[in-house]
Amino acid sequence: MSATRCLWDAKHANLDEEKKKKKKKKKKKKKKKKKKKKKKKKKKKKKKKKKKKKKKKKKEEEEEEEEEEEEEEEEEEEEEEEEEEEEEEEEEEEEEEEEEEEEEEEEEEEEEEEEEEEEEEEEEEEEEEEEEEEEEEEEEEEEEEEEEKGKEEDGEGEREREREREEEEEEEEEEEEEEEEEEEEEEEEEEEEEEEEEEEEEEAEAEAEEEEEEEEEEEEEEEEEEEEEEEEEEEEEEEEEEEEEEEEEKRRRRDVATVHAKKINLL
Repeated sequence: MSATRCLWDAKHANLDEEKKKKKKKKKKKKKKKKKKKKKKKKKKKKKKKKKKKKKKKKKEEEEEEEEEEEEEEEEEEEEEEEEEEEEEEEEEEEEEEEEEEEEEEEEEEEEEEEEEEEEEEEEEEEEEEEEEEEEEEEEEEEEEEEEEKGKEEDGEGEREREREREEEEEEEEEEEEEEEEEEEEEEEEEEEEEEEEEEEEEEAEAEAEEEEEEEEEEEEEEEEEEEEEEEEEEEEEEEEEEEEEEEEEKRRRRDVATVHAKKINLL
């Protein structure tokens, strides 16, 4: 009866061992699957990160190209402005030349008129030489009147010239003020552009710092995950060692029971 009991115990011990082996195999398979899933997730995360970096790089390249295009456009605009200024200067020079030519023509016309008048006067003088003696008194009176008129005209001409000088000076002052205002506006625009550039640089630096921090955090997370995986592997190894020890103990006990049962049967 005790031999049968020992055989029955040995048989059930074998069944329990098979069940445990299956359970252990299933557990290992599950852990392997979990590990595989974790690795896949990690791989996907890295791929996503790589894609993000690539996208960012592309965006930066596009921004650089846009900046270069803007600079080229600004240079073209500056060249056009310079050309326009040169054209304006040429036009002013041409206008001055035309004015000079007109003045020369007027002077020539005046000289011709004066020559004609001189000729006419000479003719009149020749005719008046005969009447000079009679008209000397009248001429003296006329000369005195003409001198007085000339003095009055000279005074008016001087006042007119003075007024013209004052007007010219006022115009020059106004032009200088306008130039100063334009220079101030240009300086303000340059300062605003510099401020904008500085702000853009600061934003870019802040973004770069944020990205570095994100990368560091991701690296730390990866390190933590690796540490966790290592700990899990160590635990698995420990569990396996314990299970192996348990199996060895059970095997040893089963062998002892089998030997004991055989001995009883022999008796």
